[in-house]
This record gives sequence, C-alpha cells and structure tokens, in this order.
Amino acid sequence: MKATIASKNTIDSDNWRISTGKKEQIFSVDQVIDAYESGLSEGMAITKEIRDKIKQNIELVRKNGESFFKEINTGSKKCHSIFLKPRWYDSYDLIYVLGSLYYQDDNTSKIIYKKSWKYEDKLRGDGICVNISFIPQSENINLARLRSDGYYCYYGKLQYTITNTIEMIRKRREIT
Repeated sequence: MKATIASKNTIDSDNWRISTGKKEQIFSVDQVIDAYESGLSEGMAITKEIRDKIKQNIELVRKNGESFFKEINTGSKKCHSIFLKPRWYDSYDLIYVLGSLYYQDDNTSKIIYKKSWKYEDKLRGDGICVNISFIPQSENINLARLRSDGYYCYYGKLQYTITNTIEMIRKRREIT
C-alpha cells in the first residue's frame, strides 16, 4: 500500500519562490508511520529536556531570590514578599514588595537596588536573565492582577488576600 503526499511549489507572492525539487513524492505507509514514530519520540525527548531545564532554572531563580530576600531583611523587615513570573525558559521577573518607608527612603532604596543588580548579574552568569523590580507594600496590592500578569509564584507572608482584592474591586464599583 502506498500513500501519496503532494507538495506545493509556490507561495502567494511574486517575490518569493520555493525550490522543493519534485512536485510529488510517494511514500509507503510504513515510511509514513516510521517518520511519525521517529518524530514523536524525538519530540518527547526534547520536551522532557525543556521541562527539566525549566525546573532547574526556576529552582536557581527561587534560591537566589530567597537569598536576596534574606540579605535585604537583615536587621529589620524591609521586604515582605516576592512574586515570580517566568517569561521564557531562561528569563524571569521578580517583584519584591518593600515596606513603604524603605521604598520611599532614597538612601535605603539605592543600597537595595545596587544589591539587586549584583543578583541579576550573578544569574546572568548562569545563563538566566532575571529582572528585579520593587513595589511599596500596601494592602491595596491586587493579587488577581499580579496573577493575571503571570506572577503566580510568591514567597513570604502575604498581607493581602484575594478576598481583600475582590472586596476592593466591589467597593470601587460602588463608588463609580
């Protein structure tokens, strides 16, 4: 038994051409099945490699993120929590929630920013791009928006809950 797979030789553009050789190639059913099984097993192996790499990278970002969290919290509680957003398998965003007094104090925030650049550079040396940002602590932090923006992992004590966020949204709707 044989299957026929026709290949097109044209593109809907006057500027581009495809050179495929023959217009029609004939493959046996066994060849088609073998190609499918070969592609499937290669694809599954690559998928496993990508999953393992993502897990490894997230673990590295998590450990370094916690280390930075502990470093900036020495002496007093400057940082309340961290939110993590994967952008790609090797690229991540971290948002640190700083106490509002520390966030507004130029001297303290300069020190914290300089330390954050060192952590970003350290991870960059490991082949991972990390962007660290800071926001002031507030009970008005909208977790639903953070989650919808991809920040679904958090570390630290959450002083704001989804319930509080939903209540805030309801209050805003009542006002407008």
